Amino acid sequence: MKINKNLELSIKIILLISLVSFLIFDMLLQMYSPKENMYGIPLYDRIDIYFSFFTTQSNYIVVGYLVLAILYKQICNSRLSFGVELAITVYITLTMVVFWLGIAAPGQTGGETDLQNWISTIILHLIIPLIMIAYFILSCGNDYISYKKHLKFNFPVTCTYPALYLFFVMLRGHYRFKLYSPTFYNDIYSNSNHWIWSNLWTNSNGVIDKSIYYDTQMWYPYWFLNLNRYELSSNGVVHSTNMNQPYWVIVLFFLAGILSVIFLITSFQFLYLKINNIKFYNWHDINGNLISKKEHDIKKAKIRQIRKDSIKMLRVLILTNISKNRSFKKNVKSLPKHERIEAIKKYNNILNLEKKLFIGYKKRKDQHKKDYKKYIKKLIQEVGFKDRMIIKDNLREAERFKKLVKKGIIISRSKYVD
Repeated sequence: MKINKNLELSIKIILLISLVSFLIFDMLLQMYSPKENMYGIPLYDRIDIYFSFFTTQSNYIVVGYLVLAILYKQICNSRLSFGVELAITVYITLTMVVFWLGIAAPGQTGGETDLQNWISTIILHLIIPLIMIAYFILSCGNDYISYKKHLKFNFPVTCTYPALYLFFVMLRGHYRFKLYSPTFYNDIYSNSNHWIWSNLWTNSNGVIDKSIYYDTQMWYPYWFLNLNRYELSSNGVVHSTNMNQPYWVIVLFFLAGILSVIFLITSFQFLYLKINNIKFYNWHDINGNLISKKEHDIKKAKIRQIRKDSIKMLRVLILTNISKNRSFKKNVKSLPKHERIEAIKKYNNILNLEKKLFIGYKKRKDQHKKDYKKYIKKLIQEVGFKDRMIIKDNLREAERFKKLVKKGIIISRSKYVD
């Protein structure tokens, strides 16, 4: 079903207005009705903490990008850079997955969470990410993106923002740990007449309830980023500490968290590239030309037939082996014991021989591939450096085309294309 362009634009504008309005609402919510663990700190610190979260930043980036993308599409009838779109989709997917897997959750429940904060959390960690992912899936597929070229150029660029974010939160955390140190914690919460309560951390500065003590989010947005030893205590009562853990455990959590994020960022990039390339070849031939609906249907039918044939062959092979085993067992039942043992030995020898033949065939095939690669490598070494790069690229493209043809991608446009 085709949607009228004006209606489509209206829906997009309404969606954008809703998203922008939500972000404004969410910021005001975190300022004036935050989670319980933020009640005891002033407004400016709550804003600082709010914008230090990767969740907040990635959601603002997504909404900003969607505004620009839709306006750019409307004004220039063109798309923004695919690399930027991919990067933003990766960031917001990371936000969603990390939150729902609970990587950032242990030790940071934030106390009681009211309904409006839960709604805000779901929108930030589920609704907006899904909107961006859906936008990417719907808009991608116009160009084929080589994995190798992506690794060489776009991959480092995509990883730049997370790397800068890590640098920022670690530097910020180091500064804030010194500013709001465990000693400072003990001083202000052990002395209700401390000067800070009458000068800085006052009701007029946004402190909601000074009986609620701040926690480690005062320093770092995510618990595993904190590499400092600390013990938050007041009047001899310990409220939070990591002194009971060996330091290597703290470092291990830090490294595990960082490596997990690196793995996810890398995985998401190649996942979305795969989606883009699959979508591209759904409606393009092997040379990148658009195909007609009829060609598309024929291609799909061909791919389905290839799959059916493969499944059929596998099924026949399995059934043949089963029937062969059953037939053998049935035949040896009537034999005397010594003949039965001999027959089983012969049968097992035949099976082992078949297995060895198959393994030998596979080894020869692998060896042939290795020899071919060595041969090609030797040939490439004999040409000039400039030509060498061109030949390598052409060989890779040839291999890619070979795989595409095997998958049923159309080689060239046929006569019935308009």
